[in-house]
Amino acid sequence: MADTWTVLVYMGWGGDPASPTFEAIQEQVLVSIAATEMTVDVVYQFARSTGTERGRIYNGQREILATGPAIDVTDPDHLTEFLDWAQAAYPSTHTALFLKDHGIGSTDLRAPSEPVAAHFVADDSPADVGTPTVVTARSGALPARPRRVVRDVVTGSGVLRNDGRFMPMPAFMRGIEASQLGRVDVLGLDACQLGSIEVAYELREVAAYWIASESSELTVGWSYPEILRFLSRGPATPRELATMVVSASKSQSFNLIGLELAHVDAIARALDAIASEIIKNADVAVAWLSTFSNPYTDGVELAELVASLEGQAWCAADKRSALVEALARARVGEAPHAAAWIGIYLPGGSGSFGIASYGAAAFAQDTAWAEMIGRLNYALLNR
Repeated sequence: MADTWTVLVYMGWGGDPASPTFEAIQEQVLVSIAATEMTVDVVYQFARSTGTERGRIYNGQREILATGPAIDVTDPDHLTEFLDWAQAAYPSTHTALFLKDHGIGSTDLRAPSEPVAAHFVADDSPADVGTPTVVTARSGALPARPRRVVRDVVTGSGVLRNDGRFMPMPAFMRGIEASQLGRVDVLGLDACQLGSIEVAYELREVAAYWIASESSELTVGWSYPEILRFLSRGPATPRELATMVVSASKSQSFNLIGLELAHVDAIARALDAIASEIIKNADVAVAWLSTFSNPYTDGVELAELVASLEGQAWCAADKRSALVEALARARVGEAPHAAAWIGIYLPGGSGSFGIASYGAAAFAQDTAWAEMIGRLNYALLNR
């Protein structure tokens, strides 16, 4: 088989009956792809509010191949089925999967019925705010695959909205993992607020390269015609495609982070080491936590995190350097700083204490980060 690409596009309708505009914009994305001169297969599934459409776009021709009833886009089995169908019908050397829909990061994640907690728990059992329960965390090497039960709970991020619900990131990961592909070469999350280390870590085994935005995006999404023209110019490696997608975002109003996911374990180890230092010095570090006061998000950009730790006697310089070096090895595309444009969950500075179920995220289970947040917020409450 020649060195070829298949581009898969998985789209929802926005999940809000009161806002039909988003569904119309999704259709315009497909129209713009169909108007592009390119020699690469684009295979898509568009879950509309009234039914589901599967099709192929190739060099200006859009062919609707199958239609069906409306589906719940938050069910990962539908993603698995689409990937299996696309792989069987349009096999290729390389596969890129672009998800185009709504996303949610670490903002407004707590359901109205979920209690505000000053700590994190690894299961769904009720917790007592008065006692700082923490997740067991380990320093040192991280496992290649954490042995854990994946539960569909809110873990700090979600994709594909349907009537106010999102597919949790562990379920999205499982949707790819369970397919015949099992892994894609490039995974692009064209949705808001998914450019975090927690999301990258959750998806590290189902993609070679990952691209996302830590901020809100334009509703029209990424420049797919530019991406497809690039692939049509000749053979491209997964790294070259990921780099091009990140670079193309410079012409838009948001920045994308691209990472080679083989290096994400090293980033997690560096953050684990920083978290362990903060845990040991929680009583002093609580003043540092109070410097983060963005009222709109419970996350912080890693570049801001690194800068804030400079001059803190309780955090050794080599810990910060290890994080920056790991990020520099992982990221693709240009950026003003190795740690720019990628976020991490860090509530507390604005007086909120986050979501109890954050401890179910793979990153929280495999590092001391959730324990660090629990210790800091407990110290903040008891100052």
